Amino acid sequence: MMAPPALAVWLLKRRLSGDWQEFVLGDLEEEFHSRAAESPSAARRWFWRQAIHCAARLPAHQAVRLAPAASGDSHVSMILSDLRYAFRTLSRAPAFALAVVLVLALGIGVNTAIFSIVNTVLLRPLPYEQSDRLVRLFHVPPQSTFPGIRRFSVAPANFYD
Repeated sequence: MMAPPALAVWLLKRRLSGDWQEFVLGDLEEEFHSRAAESPSAARRWFWRQAIHCAARLPAHQAVRLAPAASGDSHVSMILSDLRYAFRTLSRAPAFALAVVLVLALGIGVNTAIFSIVNTVLLRPLPYEQSDRLVRLFHVPPQSTFPGIRRFSVAPANFYD
């Protein structure tokens, strides 16, 4: 596997603060490896452009914060930035995103179906008065006429007889 240019990595490590080194270098190296699979020379040129851009734009003494400070970032803006990051990450791997969505949909659907059945069958009372007194009648047929059949449901005519 091809590695990014060592001099560019060294330059970024010297220029970026400790909090940003892992974040920026990790993203750049990941993108470099995906580009190097297609064209190693184009990937090296791309990495150098990105390294120079990062080194030129960010002052070495500037301390950059990763987490929002308590000085006024609202929870809504934090949630929105997290959602933007999640969608950006999932758009990089659409197959994984599709698998996650399908697994969640299947899990939610099965959970809903099972709860609906359990609620209807076990938790709700029957829609009859004194439903605890309901019975089911069976008829035991003669074994000579119906061998192997131990019982029948009672037919309406037999019930009246």
